[in-house]
Amino acid sequence: TLADVLAIHKRYGVPLNPLYGIGAMRVGCWPCIMSRKSEIRTIALKFPERIEEIRQAEQEFEKTYGRYSSFFPASTVPERFRTKPFQREDGTWINVASIDDVVRWSMTGDRARGSWEDDPVKEPIGCNSGFCE
Repeated sequence: TLADVLAIHKRYGVPLNPLYGIGAMRVGCWPCIMSRKSEIRTIALKFPERIEEIRQAEQEFEKTYGRYSSFFPASTVPERFRTKPFQREDGTWINVASIDDVVRWSMTGDRARGSWEDDPVKEPIGCNSGFCE
């Protein structure tokens, strides 16, 4: 259980990842592709260097492999925010979201002014703690 994990950390003096201390729910891959919109927004505002690293990784992947690889699944971000053309295996084209598209989307909506602590969205089934590492 989560209580067991926290007790073991305390017993052996192993600190939790400091990102948990600022409210992150998932930090093993930061940001996790399952991050909530509010987490992406907070990362973009407080840690823009991380967004830049992801942007560079996306560009390097495309340069190296000749195709684009989006950080987030196509269905995560509304279509109107997806700007990067991508050809599927069946030959059809769709737009996917770059990290810049994801950040732009994260700054919209009613909850855009809050932080992830204010976000009432429930965790996906199967992840009861977010302690992925």
